[in-house]
Amino acid sequence: MRRLLLAWLVFAALAVATPAEAQVRCLSSFPAPGTRLEAPPGSVILWMNEPVDLQLSQFRVLDPRGRRFDLPARISADGLRVEVPLYPLPDGVYVVHYRAASVLNGHVSVGLYSFGVRTAVEVEERSFAGVAALRAVGAAATLAALASGSVLGAVLATLTAFLEWAQASLSTVPAPWPILLHGGWVGLLLAGTQPGWALLLATATTAAWAVPVRPPRTLLRLVAAAWILLVTPVVAAAGGPLSLLASSHGPALVLMVAAYGTAGVLAALALPVLGVRVQEPSWTRLLLALLLAAAWALRPARDVGEFFALWTALGALCAGAYLLGQGRLRWGIRR
Repeated sequence: MRRLLLAWLVFAALAVATPAEAQVRCLSSFPAPGTRLEAPPGSVILWMNEPVDLQLSQFRVLDPRGRRFDLPARISADGLRVEVPLYPLPDGVYVVHYRAASVLNGHVSVGLYSFGVRTAVEVEERSFAGVAALRAVGAAATLAALASGSVLGAVLATLTAFLEWAQASLSTVPAPWPILLHGGWVGLLLAGTQPGWALLLATATTAAWAVPVRPPRTLLRLVAAAWILLVTPVVAAAGGPLSLLASSHGPALVLMVAAYGTAGVLAALALPVLGVRVQEPSWTRLLLALLLAAAWALRPARDVGEFFALWTALGALCAGAYLLGQGRLRWGIRR
């Protein structure tokens, strides 16, 4: 019970890890996201909350096929206003993709949004009932995975995350999937959007759930879950996977978490060779369920507070189901 409580408190502390306060972000833009213009703009303008280092930043304006229409960006004297001149834009939909680095600390943020020139930005219709059904199935699948121990529940929860990400992606970059794949948009939509982060976390957790637990691989699943638990707050503090990779600290952080993961795997494999038999703790399944619940909560969350409220709600159900299962097991043995 003490170990369970410790695991719960540690993950709760990491789950509320907020992005760095001094992180550059876009406050407003012209054209605004989702707008339709009757005349092509001569430039895209972004107003940032912190001075931007133009040498370390990147600003692109592309059509859904990946063709670029941007010229070298210009920045105001205070570094807060970025102007991206454009080649003449034909009628159609365009995507603004930026990677902005702060002058103050080098932190990087990324953004994606669309606007149209004499063309409406066709947003994939997502009915409230459809989205609610996906999330309800995802929550139920998470609880089922915890109760049964089967990876199939985790796979189903990840599938709901994939469907929600796919719908959100078509809203951000309105183009057929072949164009998204050919134009290289899928990587950006995975690593640079919140539904993409949720899908990556759910996929990693499901992969960890599928790790064999039979000897001599008894602790590998626990090591994988602990590694995800280590990586998640690091990614959250950086503002997402794409921001982490683009940051000046990115390579060092990636190397650090890779080293920890490698050391954990080697230790788990070495213990049986050395004759040390260690059984996987029973709460490993709960830890994996809490990670899956974090991915579920990340999908609709608009801020850290909402994420924590959603995660706590599903996490409490997971903890209750786990404790109930443990209690039934003991009751059955005593009986």
